[in-house]
Amino acid sequence: MLTWSVSETPACLHAALRRLADFHALQELSDSASEQPTLTFRQWQEQGVCCQQSNQGFKISFDTVRHALRGVGNALSGLLTTVPEYIPFSSFGIMQDCSRNAVLLPEEFERWLCRLSLLGYNMAMLYTEDTYQLSGEPLFGYQRGALSAEDIRHIDAYASELGIEIIACFQTLGHMEQVLKWKAYNAVKDDGSVLLCESEQTYELIEKMLVSWKESLTTNRVHIGMDEAWGLGRGSYLKQHGYVDGFELFNRHLLRVKSLCDKHGLQPMIWSDMYFSLGSVSNNYYDPASRVPAAAIASIPKGVPLVYWDYYHDNPDFYADFIRRHKELGVGDPVMASGITSWLCPWYDKNHVNKNVPACVAASREAGLQEIFFTMWGDDGDYCHRDSVWNGLALAAEHAIHGHAVEDVLQQRVLGVCGLDYAAQARAADMNHVEGMEAVSLIWDDPLLALYAKRHEVARPGVCQRAEQFYRAVLSDLNEHTDHGIQHACTVLRLCAEKCGWTWRLLSCYQQHDIVGLQELRDKYIPACREAVRAYADSMRAYWIERHTPFGLEVLQIRLGGQIERWNECERRLDAYIAGTVTNIPELHHIQGISADESEQPRKFKDLGVATSCF
Repeated sequence: MLTWSVSETPACLHAALRRLADFHALQELSDSASEQPTLTFRQWQEQGVCCQQSNQGFKISFDTVRHALRGVGNALSGLLTTVPEYIPFSSFGIMQDCSRNAVLLPEEFERWLCRLSLLGYNMAMLYTEDTYQLSGEPLFGYQRGALSAEDIRHIDAYASELGIEIIACFQTLGHMEQVLKWKAYNAVKDDGSVLLCESEQTYELIEKMLVSWKESLTTNRVHIGMDEAWGLGRGSYLKQHGYVDGFELFNRHLLRVKSLCDKHGLQPMIWSDMYFSLGSVSNNYYDPASRVPAAAIASIPKGVPLVYWDYYHDNPDFYADFIRRHKELGVGDPVMASGITSWLCPWYDKNHVNKNVPACVAASREAGLQEIFFTMWGDDGDYCHRDSVWNGLALAAEHAIHGHAVEDVLQQRVLGVCGLDYAAQARAADMNHVEGMEAVSLIWDDPLLALYAKRHEVARPGVCQRAEQFYRAVLSDLNEHTDHGIQHACTVLRLCAEKCGWTWRLLSCYQQHDIVGLQELRDKYIPACREAVRAYADSMRAYWIERHTPFGLEVLQIRLGGQIERWNECERRLDAYIAGTVTNIPELHHIQGISADESEQPRKFKDLGVATSCF
């Protein structure tokens, strides 16, 4: 427990310290007398913050509220600094995906905001395609857990007391499939996910979005999306107007939306990928040969910063080159968006984060960029346990401030700020890459079709057996941890181990016509796999209900319920084969000649031989 005195603490910190006490061991005192370690604060003229030991506890010297709260995080973590820590980005933030089923409860986001402030973050985006309520639009976010205006205002007020800017991040062109699936929006529909440009009804809807966010948030900054609008001008627009060059149509639409922003005093930013993708023969955002025509550059509306998102490169030189390319478009420095990989994985992807985030941050620092944030997408259903991302967020903060990160420091900081074990979180993340196999694809892989596991086993005999042993070793390392997040990771590890064990044993016994072995699989391994699915489903439900609106959970429960029924089907099929009722199992009969080439590996649920109408 750390204490602080109202009378001896600058007034600019009072509200923030009171908010932090909601989730952290901080106690407010009416005077300075305390037997507990005490925080004392001193504003100084230098940049940054120092946290030093004092006779009573910790002395924090700071210039801004953001740095002061970073200092409190140091104190909670027992980390002293002799040289000031300075965050070189004026806006250092995150983007939380609320559109892939998992919409955080406001009280859960409060916990996030407190932790973020203690790490030094001062901005948070809510990515909401349709998951916010829009007046007069009852189908907007219907049964999707849409945040109310009251929810958003509450989050904004809470964040403001912590010195954190809340920015709306929504869509005004593409990624609108959850809205456009309703017939009521046919008039504003170009294709299944893209809004119809140059339709007055489209701009009436967009204006309603802008006004809604303006009335709910303090800031005048908005992120209006416009990424990955691949169907731009290719659906209803093409039928109504004929072909229009993609650059021209995109710029005309952006100019119209910007005029609406100007009308309401809003400062927009957009994702930048459409410019580079349209300029690439292969439609590749990161194509070094991409060229944006001079005429297109000249017509890009000024005053709309471009957000350069890049989660995939580990070379600072690549980022530096693309930062330069963004500047050449003539709209100023880009806003940088890196990523703490939480998509297409049940636990944060340590390998991707540890390679790509430092490279991105280093290049951004070198280029003198003032704004950077870290996305946490939830593609494919949002089944990543979000407590795991704190390892990556702490790592990003260390690189932003110091240009490097020390694991012992990260261990102390993640424990002190988040109450989590950095080493255990990192060990759990080893589930994501095992000899080229990924946990996410094993989770959703059908036990008989086994489009994923079979191709690996056939291409590299023995890989599933080795993977099973690896998963069980990681499980053994973590099994004694009582943290709920780590226990959830254990259910994933157990499920992956059981499915790998099932795959190699099934293929071996079937190919050798080993009836005794198949009977053992039927009696022992099918029940174990079925129970592992149930345990994962139960853990996912407990985690989801505690932190999110209930909407979206049904998608994962339907998938997992289908998995259990497929294990029941395995039981029936083995019974028939063992009894001689059938002479073969077609799914296992022709397995030669398949490849484990990375480019062919199914990763998303919909790619694994199953069908669903959900994300």
